[in-house]
Formats: sequence, structure tokens, C-alpha cells
Amino acid sequence: MTDLAIVSKIKIGKRIKQLRVARNWTGIQLAEFHGYSRTAITYWEQGRILPLMPILKTCNAMGVLPSALFEFDDEEFDEYIELISLIPSIGKEVYTSEDI
Repeated sequence: MTDLAIVSKIKIGKRIKQLRVARNWTGIQLAEFHGYSRTAITYWEQGRILPLMPILKTCNAMGVLPSALFEFDDEEFDEYIELISLIPSIGKEVYTSEDI
């Protein structure tokens, strides 16, 4: 794996965590939403593993486009996070830890 691929995985993982935090979800809530362990979510957020379908499902639940994880530079992504933190999360209203 190239250094660029490693940096990209780490960046995507960090962005997943930023989305989760912006939506006021805990790591445990995200784990329960997917039926994974909290450790698995930690691995995603560290960029160690990035399973495509759960990441797409996470973006959908958070009400964001998956392309946001890849296309924005750091400053644009930070602005995006600020904006989405002002909008209620559709996914959180539909799925709560009690529903799982």
C-alpha cells in the first residue's frame, strides 16, 4: 500500500469520526446502529479498516453524501461539518440504540 493510500484511509477515518461527533452520536450508538462492536468503529475512525457498505450506510444515516469523505480538502470539510451540525440528523430520528 502506498503512503498516499494510507494517508487517505486515515483521513477518511477521521472524517467519519467528525461526522459522528457533529451528529452527536457516540461510538457505541454507531456500533449498535450497524450491529458491530465499538472496537470496529474505532478501527474505521483510525482508518485501519474501511468497509464500504457500512460507511455508505453511515453517511446515509448522518444525512451526508459519501463523496464528502473524498472530495473536499480539509478546510472545505471543516466548513461542511459546521453546516451539517446545524441540520437535524434524519438517521438518528429513525434509528436509535433502543430500536436495535
